Amino acid sequence: GEAFTLADARGEAWVFHVVGGVRGVTKSVWAARRVPAGHLAVVANEFTIGELPSEPTDDFLFNKEIFHAARDARLWDGRRALHF
Repeated sequence: GEAFTLADARGEAWVFHVVGGVRGVTKSVWAARRVPAGHLAVVANEFTIGELPSEPTDDFLFNKEIFHAARDARLWDGRRALHF
């Protein structure tokens, strides 16, 4: 997988993670989390987003097939929050 940190001139920043997809479901799986104002993000050799909400929010964005892909790949059972 890959990790990116994106920021604009206004100071809005996001941590973005992307991994390969699941055949027949999606070509890639990605998630992004907004870095709160006044905070910083450290991304060192592992994904840091953590638990995802069940739907995208103002602070979390993700591939619409992320839950389906995680279940099909047997990485998540659907009973708890998905930890990305």
